[in-house]
Order: sequence, then C-alpha cells, then structure tokens
Amino acid sequence: MDRETKEEPAFRRFEIEQYELHIATYEIEARSVADALGRLFQGDGTPFDGSEYIGICEEMGLSLTDDPALAKELRRLGVKLKGTMVPSIRSIREVEGEGDEPGGCESE
Repeated sequence: MDRETKEEPAFRRFEIEQYELHIATYEIEARSVADALGRLFQGDGTPFDGSEYIGICEEMGLSLTDDPALAKELRRLGVKLKGTMVPSIRSIREVEGEGDEPGGCESE
C-alpha cells in the first residue's frame, strides 16, 4: 500500500538584525547643561566606559504593509505584531554561502 508522506521543509539559514538599546557615556567640557547637550549632538565629546546593554527596542520594527501573507503567517505562529510591524526587527534575509545574497526584508 502506497502512503503519501509529507516531508518537512529543509531548514534554511537567515540573518536577522534586531534593534537594541544601549547606553554610551560621554565626557564633554561645556559652560552649561544646554551647552553640553548641544555639543554632544554636534558630535563633540569623548566616549568612555564602553556601552551598556539596556534591552530590545520595540518602538521600531519591520513593516509588513507590503507583505500581508507574512503578517498572517506570523500571527498564526503567535508572533506578537504592532499593527503591521514586527517590533524590534530591522531586517531579515536568507543567506546561503559566502557572497550569496538571496534577498529579504528591510525596514525603512
């Protein structure tokens, strides 16, 4: 008796970029708090003490406006979306071997 067997799809490799929050500490010489902030935003200041990981940034993410099928599949899998956005994800692309770039999705 022939039984039809359903094979699972083979695993593929993906590269995912995720937005994270980090704290960087700078030392700046200035005349006032406002002057210090102004100088920081102009690129002045010396970073010190490395950076500290704070957490995942869920206020930014990958838009699924142009890919409603992916949004539907993610919801089916229980992935929490913010409207039509995958929180914290900047981009995802399939990777095969070195130098191969099959493509993917990227946030704007």
